[in-house]
Amino acid sequence: MPPLRLPRFAAFRLPSLPSAFRLSPSPFRFSSSAFRLSPSAFRLGFSAFLLGLTALRAADSVPADLILSRFSGPDLTPCVATLCVSATGEVYAGVDLNGSLGKGPGKGRIVKLIDSDRDGVADQHTVFAAIDNPRGVLAIGTKVYVLHTHFGPDGLATGMNLAVLEDANRDGVADGPATVLVRGICAAKAINDRGTDHSTNGIRMGIDGWIYIAVGDFGFANATGTDGTKLTLLGGGVARVRPDGTELELYATGTRNDYDVAIDPFLNLFSRGNTNDGGGWNIRFLHLVQTGEYGYPRLFKNFATEIIPALEDLGGGSGVGAFFLSEPTWPARYNDQPLMADWGRKAIFLHRLTPDGASFRQEVEEFAQVSQVTDLDVDPSGQMFVGAWDGAGYRGDPGKGYVSRIVPKNWTHRAFPELEKLKLPELVALLRSPSSTTRFYAQREILARPADSASAKLAVAAVVRDAALSPAARVAALFTLAQLDADPRAALAFAADHVLREFALRAAADRLPRLQNTAVPTAPFVAALANGTPRERAAAAVALGRLGKSDTAKALLAQSYAKPDDAGDSDFTQKDTLKGNRDSRFTLPVKPGNELRFHFSATTSEAANGPAQLALSEATFTMADGQKLNLSVLKPKSGQAAVGAPLPEAAGPNAKAKKAKKAPAGPSLVLSGAPLVTFTVPEGAVSFSARAVRAGQNGPDASIEFFASTGRAGENRQVSYAPRHATPNSAVIVPHVAAHALVRLRAVDECLAALGTAREDLALWALSQLHEPAAVDGLLAKLAAAPAPALRAKLLTTLARLYQNEAPYDASWWWGTRPDTRGPYYKPVTWSASPKIAAALEAEAAGASGERADFLARLNDSHRLGLKALGTRLPVVADTPSKPAIDLAKVAAQSGAVATTPIEDLLLSVEKLKPNHARGAVLFTQQGCIACHALQPGGASLGPYMGQIGAIMNPVQIATAIVRPNDTVSQGFQTVSLTLKDGSVRLGFATETTSDKIVLRDMAGASSTIATADIKEEKHIPGSMMPEGLANALSLEDFAALVHFLAAKK
Repeated sequence: MPPLRLPRFAAFRLPSLPSAFRLSPSPFRFSSSAFRLSPSAFRLGFSAFLLGLTALRAADSVPADLILSRFSGPDLTPCVATLCVSATGEVYAGVDLNGSLGKGPGKGRIVKLIDSDRDGVADQHTVFAAIDNPRGVLAIGTKVYVLHTHFGPDGLATGMNLAVLEDANRDGVADGPATVLVRGICAAKAINDRGTDHSTNGIRMGIDGWIYIAVGDFGFANATGTDGTKLTLLGGGVARVRPDGTELELYATGTRNDYDVAIDPFLNLFSRGNTNDGGGWNIRFLHLVQTGEYGYPRLFKNFATEIIPALEDLGGGSGVGAFFLSEPTWPARYNDQPLMADWGRKAIFLHRLTPDGASFRQEVEEFAQVSQVTDLDVDPSGQMFVGAWDGAGYRGDPGKGYVSRIVPKNWTHRAFPELEKLKLPELVALLRSPSSTTRFYAQREILARPADSASAKLAVAAVVRDAALSPAARVAALFTLAQLDADPRAALAFAADHVLREFALRAAADRLPRLQNTAVPTAPFVAALANGTPRERAAAAVALGRLGKSDTAKALLAQSYAKPDDAGDSDFTQKDTLKGNRDSRFTLPVKPGNELRFHFSATTSEAANGPAQLALSEATFTMADGQKLNLSVLKPKSGQAAVGAPLPEAAGPNAKAKKAKKAPAGPSLVLSGAPLVTFTVPEGAVSFSARAVRAGQNGPDASIEFFASTGRAGENRQVSYAPRHATPNSAVIVPHVAAHALVRLRAVDECLAALGTAREDLALWALSQLHEPAAVDGLLAKLAAAPAPALRAKLLTTLARLYQNEAPYDASWWWGTRPDTRGPYYKPVTWSASPKIAAALEAEAAGASGERADFLARLNDSHRLGLKALGTRLPVVADTPSKPAIDLAKVAAQSGAVATTPIEDLLLSVEKLKPNHARGAVLFTQQGCIACHALQPGGASLGPYMGQIGAIMNPVQIATAIVRPNDTVSQGFQTVSLTLKDGSVRLGFATETTSDKIVLRDMAGASSTIATADIKEEKHIPGSMMPEGLANALSLEDFAALVHFLAAKK
């Protein structure tokens, strides 16, 4: 390898390096003529060094009133997957050299870092423990809790465990093997097939003493706590367990690959999930409510009335670590807000909350820029520590990654007391602190002293009663008392205090084993449910489900709820941000007489850039007979539409080539009247398709957010900035948790009795999830009594929902990164009452015509019943012709500058050469990229989606992925090998996976559909289907143009 010469680094000047970025001098030798790398540096990997150049140029940043310093570098903390900080400021960094897609044991550890002089740089460290794939870590006293992968003697993962390590002698090294608290809390097969990219992840402890566990959507089957409690979860959510591994239970479900949760002093949980890259689920900011269902992937599209919606759809990205900041040492403008890290966007975001009923509204703003941030935590003195992946790739890199410290300007360190040396009154006094972390650590020390329990109860109860204290301090004391006193009635006694009522109700019902032998009165809960605030009502509803008293079902059913009447009749597209020539291509099923709606709003100043407008081309209805009808012939019901000029081609495809192959695009249709323009769907229409781009606003940064939807005419239309599943709706929370409480109570008779009353919608919501013969028999009896048409339709819909159930989950499979979103079940199976339901529905269909036949056919379609007698209204879809064959082997065999240039020089050229996006767009087609990769969401998933790749990878990483595809196999696109029951083998990557089929695309571009019933075995192969050498024939200028074109896709 020749020495690396200075002229190649014309833009890279050592004196301009950020002061916080410190390089150890030992790997480098300097001379006036060359910048030489010693052999020890090469052992870190030359590619890793080059990948760091972008990070060096674009330093991390924080607001002017904060100070950022590099606490530790990759020599100590490469590949930081998680971290935490102790009460006294020691940092525990979870290092995972496997990354998200690497596999195998022996590549993980927890490093303990100490900054003895508090200058923002670690000056002592120990390897606290060697432990595989650390994904969550929590330090309390001498104990460190860790969520990690466990491997068997054969080198295969057996799942993930929550365990605890102890350092009783305080030498910085764990005393012995970890004690397992929860075993098997992640699907082992998924880890062995893919790595830990959708695994179980972060852990946080709330002031209630529960360890909350963020579960990625690998899910788990039969996770087992220390008391033998077993738990199964299909998909993602939040589980929780006591610090000793007992009482394992689910807290919330239906999330996608959440990495962490932020917990505020009042036990509100927040998460920022992950996008599925064009599959309809963007990253979203969630307020996680106990027993809440959030809809991924089975409900959010077609059954969104059954979920708690997100507080905001945030577009593309990758949510990771989370922390709720509530520390008096920090400026007020950052305090009492959740901070959410985003790996893909390389930033930490602050979400400003505003109370809204039982939930919140929020506004998001950037807090700090950190290179592929992974996690964050804060100690009682106010030091914030942040972990960064820093371009270490999907399989880790020992030369990348670091920990940074952020503190306010003028911050001074205040030593935290040695809690074990304090007397009980001193500890109790700390519960009054304005610092949430101080209160937390004081609580844990009080609870660790059983000998002081009696006196502690009295002293803590006095803090609870002190009305002069902040609500946060009183709530901390209340939950301390609830953990000290095994009698739930001790906490319930404070329900008479209006400040504490919500929390007293929650604390009293918080521990299920304690409720079994105690006669807890239900009157306070029923009273709060009837007369309390929305938050108190939500807490009461959840508590009544946990108390298990069936005589409280009537109080739950009294909650006001009317199911939206478009629930089974609407559809929507993904929300997209349209900027420049970026477009959105979509197709929606429609129903004659319904509305077709275009939702769009400006994301930039209308005063500066003009009003928001939307331009459509190729906007046509497909009729039942196959004919086309242009939208421009119709007059909008609301808003304005005018014919405009043809739209320019979107960035990406070769415009000149397109013109040679087809006639020029026709006129566009320009819509104005944001935020909503509506049309009536004409008779005979079965679907609508169009291409949408931004119009109107002219500024360089002008953009609009857009989605389209359909629904019944005349309803209370949603004019929000996002589909129903991503539009805040605090009003649904109380009925949502009430319905789940009714299911927990198995309140079949009470729900059936409510039919025909104002409470019937809530009763039917609960009944639709009660797969019990008595529920079905009761519904059929109501149907036979010839109810009014409106109730009859509701009964039929509920029976359709009950016709199938979710197949039991055994963790032997995973639904992939783009799962089937049709719902309401992922793997529907019939059960004992299914034949009765089928007979009733088929009898209803006999002789039905007109609207009644149409209703039953659509019910059959939406619930995937498969009952032929009910008919269908799904349009007949012709086979899609194969794409023109592209001989990738021939492309790869060509020889040019890329083929003959060392990779280090290729990467340097990408750094040096200027972008040429127009040329890159041509090359994207010319080199065959377009054969497998989409630039627009919503289309067939042929290969990794490129429409947002620039938000995930920097130019050097993209370049490396092109020339070395096996090094960076994208999530969801590992090669799949299917062995069929007839003995044949199919190889490719899955472009579509549903409960009943897998669609494979091979290297030649041919697609085949395989029924899951015909598959004997499914294996995932580490290598990429993308052959090496596809860029071989390019010049360095062309290669850089292609890379920069992709890097601009954000």
